[in-house]
Amino acid sequence: MLRKTLIATALLAAMGAASATTYSWGSHDSTAESNLTYVSVFAFNDVYTFSLGTAEVASSSVVSLNLSPVYAISNGSYSLVMDNGATGPDVGDTLLGTWSFSGSTGSTSHSVSLAVGNYYYIVSGLATGAGDGAHNAGIYSIASTISPSVITVPEPESYALMLAGLGVVGFLAGRRRSA
Repeated sequence: MLRKTLIATALLAAMGAASATTYSWGSHDSTAESNLTYVSVFAFNDVYTFSLGTAEVASSSVVSLNLSPVYAISNGSYSLVMDNGATGPDVGDTLLGTWSFSGSTGSTSHSVSLAVGNYYYIVSGLATGAGDGAHNAGIYSIASTISPSVITVPEPESYALMLAGLGVVGFLAGRRRSA
């Protein structure tokens, strides 16, 4: 736990040295959230905040559009963090996972079970492209989907009871026909 808090603190310190934009997804109880983001030359740390009203499984992926020499992102990574205090990154937050991304990671999804609460993704990297004339040196896309954390499967006893009930209904229907 202490290690995760220290890592979250290091992420916050790194954010101070790079450009940062915060996006609020609000309640993420809907099925999916995504964003296509253009970043300027140099380091970036973008934050995507959201909240959950029920326990869910969050599946996410980030991919960069690397079309050298115009668009390129190196050292891409993103983290999922549980917000334990004020909305957005601060020292007491808990790191839940960190993954790297590149131009080929769009189909790589990472899933984490989450409780009710506030969370955020931090997407960071270094935009190294020459730019497109509008100062955009890199492009990435983040996607996050939510699904129920518990899938209920009927117990074998439930199936047995259902089959017994169908048997009784069949027996009664057969008796009516013969009467």
